[in-house]
Amino acid sequence: MKIFRQAGIRTIRVPFYWESYERNRQEFYKDLFHILEQASINNLQVVLDNHQWETGSWLGWGLGFPNSILSVYYPKGSGQPNYDHVRDFWFRFWDRTARDSNGRDVWELHVEFFKEVVTLTRDHPAVVAYEILNEPEVWRKADYFKISQYNAFMLGQLRPLARSWHRFVISWALPRGGVTDTAGRQRSQFAGLPDLRDLIYDGHAYPPNHFRFSYFRSIVAPLGLPLWIGEFNSGFTAGVTLGKKQLFQYIRRFKNSGVCGWQLWKFDYRFDSNIPAFNLARIINNRIKPAEPFYHLAEAISTIKP
Repeated sequence: MKIFRQAGIRTIRVPFYWESYERNRQEFYKDLFHILEQASINNLQVVLDNHQWETGSWLGWGLGFPNSILSVYYPKGSGQPNYDHVRDFWFRFWDRTARDSNGRDVWELHVEFFKEVVTLTRDHPAVVAYEILNEPEVWRKADYFKISQYNAFMLGQLRPLARSWHRFVISWALPRGGVTDTAGRQRSQFAGLPDLRDLIYDGHAYPPNHFRFSYFRSIVAPLGLPLWIGEFNSGFTAGVTLGKKQLFQYIRRFKNSGVCGWQLWKFDYRFDSNIPAFNLARIINNRIKPAEPFYHLAEAISTIKP
């Protein structure tokens, strides 16, 4: 957190995982509150991100949904997830037929978990926002609208627990399996929500080119929502790098585009040998240190004032 403060960063997005909570609730909160305390000491604001990537480690190399749910339907995997299983899970999730090993409704279980997180963190001075669910996956075009039903369900129970200054973040929905994504379909995530006053839309840009920005702006403009680029980098194909010139170009684009904030993905102790652009950190003598792209980020922040 000291590294972030010295670089001029003011807000960080911190993923947390339902899977980790189920695995060890005590260690989950120990880590979470240690992060929040250090953020507060260094005058950083935190967006707590209910994160999933590749649905969960039960299926392979992902993280997110807990074993008590995924093990009901699928054998334990390793390496690359079986995407037939991933697709089937999201069908069950949006149809609200997914159950845990005790037959309990997954939406109900999910909101109970999230309510506990909000209740325990809502008075911490570092916390400013909660992201409902990172990159909910869409394998059928009809599921864009079903996400709005899920969002309404979650917000209906989380909003009464939050403080007046908190915001809720709705993530860009990830199209899969050949689903054609459009701005209108992304906006359908908000259909039927009675109130948008405390919401922010989180767009993920790999890379944040002019086309990608136009797409995100066309999503939020009719709704009057703030646009936040919660993840960006130069790409996610094998071998892609992030140079200083690229990064300065991206940061200038953010400044001129009117977004309410942005985060470069990701500062992590795990080295990514596949995508060098993701390696903002390095480990030296068992301590996490900035890597070259992070120094470029700090220089861009100091040069291109927000």
